[in-house]
Amino acid sequence: AAESAARLNAISPDALAAIYTALGPTANAQTIVSDASGLSGAPRRAALFKAAETEPAPMMKAQLIRALLDDAREHGLSFPVLRMAARATTQIPIQPDLSWFIDTAAEIGIASANYKMTYDWVALGQNAGAKNAGAKDGYTHWLALADIAGANLEPQGQHLRELEVLAQRGRFTADGLHRLITVLDALQYMVPIPLWEVANRSPQPSTGYLPETGVLTELQQAASKKEFGHTVLLVMKALGPTGAEGANLIALGDSIRALKRSDLEADARRLGLEALIATWPRAAAK
Repeated sequence: AAESAARLNAISPDALAAIYTALGPTANAQTIVSDASGLSGAPRRAALFKAAETEPAPMMKAQLIRALLDDAREHGLSFPVLRMAARATTQIPIQPDLSWFIDTAAEIGIASANYKMTYDWVALGQNAGAKNAGAKDGYTHWLALADIAGANLEPQGQHLRELEVLAQRGRFTADGLHRLITVLDALQYMVPIPLWEVANRSPQPSTGYLPETGVLTELQQAASKKEFGHTVLLVMKALGPTGAEGANLIALGDSIRALKRSDLEADARRLGLEALIATWPRAAAK
């Protein structure tokens, strides 16, 4: 029940963490990671979270967090669990033998607005040890996602060059690339021409949730009048039951623009982050 509520943003990540801690089973860290504990579903996620919080060894702590996030992503809990994992991640030393954890730590830092965590782990990725671990394209594209989330707004778009390179190498799915352009355009970035060129080679996805006729028009009107509460409620209605990740691109773009027009810049950027983070490129080596 708590997980269902977290998917709908009806309870906070902290509330879900408290329930995991109070109700989750206790199991040996290694057996949970290796799936030898016999646990599955919510009990396994609760056990992984509890173990990650208390595990003293950095390597095992990182493995527990990675396993928790992999499980959460498969069950629509990625965003709240990313934020829940921030506290345990801050306890992991940033060192070369954990370079395989850079993607995960960078993602957690962005989701929890701990942008220094993201910067510090990405910096680790610039050394030869991390590159030899198989990170073909590096990790600096996470800085672009951090900027979209609101980490560094001046100068705007300073890390978009990293996204051009990944797009040209085919690291974005067609849907992911079109979502990226939709978010950037709605946030009033100057979208680089190479991104448009790569995106235009594939048709724009027409799938995803679209609200009934009239909702998007009503949303635009509410935003123009600075009706903050009404705008937020209409954004929720426009995005549908699975939020930004499952919304049609038209509804996603209109929702972000409406929040910006209502001077809800932080909310607009958070919505863009939620739309992009699940399909953001990760290193080839895991």
